[in-house]
Parts: sequence; structure tokens; C-alpha cells
Amino acid sequence: MSEKEAALNALRQVIYAINAGDNNACLSGMSANVVIVDDVAPFHRAGRQEAEQWLGRLTNTRERLHASVSLESADVRVASKKAYIVAPGVLKGSLVESDFEMNGLVTATLVECNGKWLIDILVWSGR
Repeated sequence: MSEKEAALNALRQVIYAINAGDNNACLSGMSANVVIVDDVAPFHRAGRQEAEQWLGRLTNTRERLHASVSLESADVRVASKKAYIVAPGVLKGSLVESDFEMNGLVTATLVECNGKWLIDILVWSGR
């Protein structure tokens, strides 16, 4: 597997874990200093403790909305044990009696640590 494929696979595994509500798997795919930026206040979270809180809230919201995120094709760049990934994403779910779909963009940086790619920054931007 190429470095690009390995980095993208690491991001996809975290997205799959988010969709499954497997917060431990999510955290194991993140660096100790992970930064998460999304469109829900307070918008910026840093470190594993804040990531764990974010994941807990996200799990509750995901279950209530029956929501999941999927990634489309991705632009992956790798240099010096660091990766930069930008991928269109789709958030799908349902509210009361109607389904919704929101297009967005997932941007992530990853670092390779002891042969494992870890998410260092994860950003969701709605479009």
C-alpha cells in the first residue's frame, strides 16, 4: 500500500468509526494533540480530552438524526511523514419525517507515528 493510500485509509477508518459510534476507534486514530474544527460551537477543539467530548456529543446527535458521513474521491498529498487530505463529503440523515443531505468538505492533516497514520487536524466545512 502506498503512503497516500495508507493515509487515506486511516482517515476513512476514523470516519467509519464515527458513523458506527465507536469513539475508542476514533480516538486511537488521532494524535495526542488532535485539533477538530467543525460548524458546531465552540468550533475549535484541541487535544484528546476535547476530542473525546466532541465524539460523545457527535454520537448523541448522530443517533438522533440517524446521520452518517461518506467521503468522495480525495486529493492526498504526502511529504516527510505528514499527509494533507481534502475530500468532498456528504452528511446524510433524517429529521422527523424527512431525509436530509448536506454536502461539505473534509480536510485533514495526518502524521505518521511508528508506522501508523494518525489524524492531527480534522476539519468539516459545510457547503
